[in-house]
Amino acid sequence: MSSTPQTELTDQECEKGQLTQRPPIPYATPKAETILKASRETIKMKTPEGDVKTAVLGDNPGAEEYLQHINSFLRMLSRKKEDVEMTRLAKAVATAAALARKLERIPKSESLGQTANRLALWEAAEAELKKAEALETVKAGLVYDFFRKTLKEDPELQWDRIVDDMHAKDPWEDLRGVKHSGLRRKSIASLWDCIDFHKLTVYSVDAAERQRFYMLCNLKKPAKSIIRSHVTRMETLNKYLGLLPTIKNSPQAVASTELGNVPFNETTLASIVLSHLPVAWRTQYALTHALVPESPRAILNDLEKIEKLFAEKANEAARANKAKVAAAAKAVEQVPRKGKRSNGGGPEKGTPKKGRTDKYCKWCKAVDGPYTTHNTTECRRFNKDGSQKDRLTKPFDSAKKPWKKPGSGNTDQISHLAEEIDKLKKRLKKSKKRDKKRARDSSDSDSDSD
Repeated sequence: MSSTPQTELTDQECEKGQLTQRPPIPYATPKAETILKASRETIKMKTPEGDVKTAVLGDNPGAEEYLQHINSFLRMLSRKKEDVEMTRLAKAVATAAALARKLERIPKSESLGQTANRLALWEAAEAELKKAEALETVKAGLVYDFFRKTLKEDPELQWDRIVDDMHAKDPWEDLRGVKHSGLRRKSIASLWDCIDFHKLTVYSVDAAERQRFYMLCNLKKPAKSIIRSHVTRMETLNKYLGLLPTIKNSPQAVASTELGNVPFNETTLASIVLSHLPVAWRTQYALTHALVPESPRAILNDLEKIEKLFAEKANEAARANKAKVAAAAKAVEQVPRKGKRSNGGGPEKGTPKKGRTDKYCKWCKAVDGPYTTHNTTECRRFNKDGSQKDRLTKPFDSAKKPWKKPGSGNTDQISHLAEEIDKLKKRLKKSKKRDKKRARDSSDSDSDSD
């Protein structure tokens, strides 16, 4: 699966919750990594099929980009038929070494003649072993140089350092931290050890274990991706598992430590894919399947049918909701709203609030009055026949508001206020006298009781 569609996804869309520890290779490829990969330099390699371009790994390689580079290197070896030759030479060395070890052992009750014959065969086996090792060393050296050509800048410097530590130091140290005396020759096994050391410049020693946990527990199918894309992506991540470093090949390993860089088998991977789906999808799948799935591709057609089913249900729900909203909007448009009043008192264009009934007075409408606040039968201004009602007003009572007597001016109002002030002063004096009298009476009563 190409990484281009994955750039449209975010981690939140394809992961369950907030992760405290990020995986080596996330489901959603970062956009920056994709852009950086596209800008890498390429070189031409000769193969029996013709010239093939391959990317050169430069500074700051991305986690997924590095494994893609390793996969590209392995494919190039396959195209050039180098992998077949390497396997043949490694097998020849193993066969010659086994024969030499067998002839080196002294059997019980061996006669002198048998000993001489065994030693002659052993010398021939040793010579054949050295010849096979020399051929393997030459071929391995070519592959070493080929891998180095695909590196540039810092990755190339790291490769030179690793090769020097592996083949120019005595003693040399393997992946598990064990030291071996003597110089190590270049071989197919040493080539893969050097590549594994080079992976540790990008990944931690527990990268495979963290990737397995991520695939098992932290992923879900993104809503934006179709099920076929999700299955393809999971197959790609599963393939990456076999290339990641594992704790088993590190100084941290113990005797019972298991290899973590073993890809999931087809049945397990299919079960993992099912666990990433929504609950409704899994329930629908369980209705028609009673056995454990054999592989992701075996259940892909059924999952696509389920995907189509739920997509149609979602479309129907969306259409129903859209129709409901349209009906509600149409109902609101049919009821006129009460608008702002114009200078003449009548309302402007508008629609009343939902649930209100229209009010209309034809007599007030005729005189351009407020005709929408009441009905014709409720009008207080006009009679039923349209004649204007007589407005009865109460006569003015000058006793209640003497300062508003008809014809009175400012002088009358000021004199009235002065009279009111004098009355208030007299009332205040009387209240003070009453308070003093009460105080004297209460003091006399207290002295009599003593």
